[in-house]
Amino acid sequence: MTSFDYVMALVSIVTSLALTHLIAGAVSLRNARSVRFSFVHALWMWSAFATTVGNWASN
Repeated sequence: MTSFDYVMALVSIVTSLALTHLIAGAVSLRNARSVRFSFVHALWMWSAFATTVGNWASN
């Protein structure tokens, strides 16, 4: 394996951890007893999720 392959494997692992963190945050919000919905926060979460998936797909 070349060093590029190792770097891309590391990027893939970090990206999967970022996606796991975003999804876990969304699930904890869904399971909370009292949550006040914020459109701005939902937009930021969606933007972070879409950017992360797009970056992962482009590699």
